[in-house]
Parts: sequence; structure tokens; C-alpha cells
Amino acid sequence: MKARKFTKIAPAPAPDELTGYYQKPAAPGLPALITDFLGAPLGTAEIVSSWLAPSFISHYIHQVEAQIGGYRYTGRSRGNGMLWKGKRMAQQYHLN
Repeated sequence: MKARKFTKIAPAPAPDELTGYYQKPAAPGLPALITDFLGAPLGTAEIVSSWLAPSFISHYIHQVEAQIGGYRYTGRSRGNGMLWKGKRMAQQYHLN
């Protein structure tokens, strides 16, 4: 049997949608991040709203806005280390 070589292939995301992982700030004063599967930062993030939605995963759902590749995205996450799926916002502005 011939040996196979596997490489990581990351498909180019559609410009209107992105998927990543929300990572809370490492220290006070630092921004939260959206990272890829391996933990490499994609951009900065900010929780703009949260609401109670109890489940076995987390008690809250967070609305997270992110600045990635010069574009603003908005999406939801269950919290630190959890999946974030964002869509590009129609109105573009930058995080402070």
C-alpha cells in the first residue's frame, strides 16, 4: 500500500460568511479574538449582547461582532472556545 500525504486545506471563505471560534481576552485590556480551528487569530471580537438560553453547553448565547480582514461581521457564539458563525454586516464600521 502506498503512503499518503495529507495537508491542511482551508477553503477560501465566502466573503459574506465566516466561521471561527470565539476566544475571550487573555488579560484585561486585550481584545477578544475570533480564531481558526488551530487557534490562529482571524480578527478581533466584541460581545454586543447576551441572553439567557440554558442548555447543557452554556447558559447564554452571545451576539458577537468581529473585525476580520477589514470587514465587520456579526454572529452568535455560546462562549469561550465555542463555534462562532458570522455574516458580513451591511453597515461597516470599526471597533474602538
